[in-house]
Amino acid sequence: MTAVCTATLYPTLQPHMHKLGVSMEGVCLVYLLLAAVYSVSAPLVGLAMDRFGGLDTFMLGGLLLTTLAFILIGNSPLLPEPTSHHELYIQDVVGMALFGVSSAMCIVPTFSSMLRATSSMGEVDMGCFSVMGGLWSSFYSLGEMLGPLYAGLLAEYLSFASATTITAFLPAALASKMTGRGGRGRARGRGHPQQQQQQQQQQQLPAHYFGADELSAYLSSLQLQDGRRRVLGGSGRGGGGGKIGSSDGGGGGGGVRGGRSDVSGGSKEDSTGVRLGSGRGGVESGRGGLQSGVGGLQSGVGGIESGRGGVGSGVGGLQSGVGGVGNGRGGESPAATGVRGGEVTGGGRVRGARRERTPSTCLQRMSETEEQVVWTRPQHVLTKKGTSGQSIVLRTNYYQVRAKPDWCLCVYHVAFTPEESRTHVKKLLLRQHCSALGHYIFDGAQMFLSYKLSRDPMELASRRPDDGSPYVVRIKFIREIPPTDTQFLQIFSILLRRCYEYLGLTKIGKHYYDAKREIQNPKHQVAIWPGQVSSIRQHEHQVLLMADVIHKFLRLDTVYTLLRRLHVTHPNNLKWAAEREVVGMVVMTRYNQRTYAVSDIAWDLTALSKFNYEGGQITYLEYYQKAYQVTVRDPHQPLLMSRPRKQDLRRGQKGNIYLIPELCVATGVSQAMRQDPRLMQDLAATTRLGPDQRVQALTRFNDALFTNDKVKAELEQWGLSFSRELSEVRGRVLPGEVVTQAHRSFTYTGSDGDWAREVKDVPLSVCREVGRWVLVFPSRLRGEAQELVAGLRKVTPALGMVMPQPAM
Repeated sequence: MTAVCTATLYPTLQPHMHKLGVSMEGVCLVYLLLAAVYSVSAPLVGLAMDRFGGLDTFMLGGLLLTTLAFILIGNSPLLPEPTSHHELYIQDVVGMALFGVSSAMCIVPTFSSMLRATSSMGEVDMGCFSVMGGLWSSFYSLGEMLGPLYAGLLAEYLSFASATTITAFLPAALASKMTGRGGRGRARGRGHPQQQQQQQQQQQLPAHYFGADELSAYLSSLQLQDGRRRVLGGSGRGGGGGKIGSSDGGGGGGGVRGGRSDVSGGSKEDSTGVRLGSGRGGVESGRGGLQSGVGGLQSGVGGIESGRGGVGSGVGGLQSGVGGVGNGRGGESPAATGVRGGEVTGGGRVRGARRERTPSTCLQRMSETEEQVVWTRPQHVLTKKGTSGQSIVLRTNYYQVRAKPDWCLCVYHVAFTPEESRTHVKKLLLRQHCSALGHYIFDGAQMFLSYKLSRDPMELASRRPDDGSPYVVRIKFIREIPPTDTQFLQIFSILLRRCYEYLGLTKIGKHYYDAKREIQNPKHQVAIWPGQVSSIRQHEHQVLLMADVIHKFLRLDTVYTLLRRLHVTHPNNLKWAAEREVVGMVVMTRYNQRTYAVSDIAWDLTALSKFNYEGGQITYLEYYQKAYQVTVRDPHQPLLMSRPRKQDLRRGQKGNIYLIPELCVATGVSQAMRQDPRLMQDLAATTRLGPDQRVQALTRFNDALFTNDKVKAELEQWGLSFSRELSEVRGRVLPGEVVTQAHRSFTYTGSDGDWAREVKDVPLSVCREVGRWVLVFPSRLRGEAQELVAGLRKVTPALGMVMPQPAM
């Protein structure tokens, strides 16, 4: 209800105040007042609830106060008409302040109510509490979604005053329903005189007495031994009341003074399995036992200290191993006693009803979730495993990711003074303290460590490498990330990329390639770089590293060579041919092994053109000679233009990037290369790996991780490792299916599962005519698109279909 009422003001309050002449800043101040009043009221409401109790009372008052607040905010027709806009604005401000107080009175009690609802046997069931917290957030978000819709519909047909007046009666109606429910509860209570009498007796006790429910919850929270409960068994000499914190009176159980007594007579079994008696030898007011099922426990003498829950070092009562706590085994057990400052006689006997404690449903689900984190099987399906076919063992391209049992991740916030916005500069400033910080991961705002620093906060002095400007780096601890947090997977991925760099792999795009194992094919002027594609994901029972083999195709000739060849074949329309061939191409610069997508060709720029660099002017020829020690042979060649990507913009790159064609090589397979069957056959022989070859490649990658000293040191520092062997699973070889097409049936070889050859020359059972169709594609993939159309128009006639030329 609070979320709905709050959300109704989002689309309607600003237009209403704008009519009153209030600026946007004034509206913002009103919302700021609402937030400030709520921030102050929420802890005060919590303190008042802890002292006086009464959740329903606070909620009821909050709902009624919300009604009053909305009547004031909307200048309801029930109120006198204000004389000026200023008076109406003051009325709105007062209403918003009251709404802040009422929101606190409605929201804060829900947290206490959830805690009580999820408390079982004196302990909070965190599983259930998390579920209820999620439901609470979901319903609050639902209210924030419905509020603007509801307010928009009202504002469409009614004035702001009428709409808020109608909204004001919503919490009033809910308060009325709560009051009616409370009346019915009291009427049912009057029908049970015994329960009413017990409630009155408990309400007459001071606030520092233990209630019967609290006593049973405390007893139930004691540890279990051999499946049996530890029960109260001691007796203290002397009577005395059951008041906690007083220095008089004896502790003990059963109201016994210097002798033995059996707890019996008119007992009522509590839900914890401990009998709370109120008859002979049991509860007797004023004689040191349980007063109306409540008293009898004395701090400092009866064994309970520290307010309401701590087990103290008293004389009888509840002191484990010293005073008055025995092991109830379904029969009679003598209770031990302790002595402090007086004579105490033990020997009390207790009959304890044994009852196994059954975990709640939420706890059961939590334990199941710890074993199986990701669910891929519907709950109603008992198993995903089949029974047909022949069972075999399959090797996957997955490795297990192993971490120490106590592995944790500490998150620190890193601030720089003066402020610095460039991430690469921040990393340089922080890298100066590697010896003090050890192995860390820094993303520009947060730093991750596998241990806690000795000082918190920690301040370090750094200097910027380029100009020596001083910086103060302040590192402050934020929190520890539990192993079940998804952020762990991000850290695993970052560490894996570091391992790739230690292995000397080159990052091209999103993947890593091994330039040292380059395979050259001079016949076709192509080089092949083998690489790795990997990802770390949480699977059903564990975290797994997926690894596979990929390849990058590079041309041995440069883009400059391609332009010269086009100049020979297209002397009259070189620009058109060059742009058609080069624009959209992904090229790699050999000097830094980075890839760029060619956006255009800058015919008006050459290697002799100048650009701003370090406060002066420098030619591209001089820049590449100075930065990368490369020599450009043709200074008059046009430049390739590449628009900056998002990561380039984050690194500070503002304008377009210009490249010299002589220093760039094309990547990938061109359209002309795809049309060469011999070239494609040679490439497939290198890149299409069989199962044995793929396992060998993955094993070679895994061996490199275990033999590289830097990789081992990095993983040991973080307490991580990978399994040596590929993960294995059980699979089944299924019999081949019978394929029926156009009244013909055939089978296929089960070893490769390829049935394309059998169906490509057989008409389809039902064919639909394709009249017109459109093919949409990026400009750089025009060749692939044309190849797709040609292939479709070639194979579809045999299937009984006619594919016209599409609009492209």
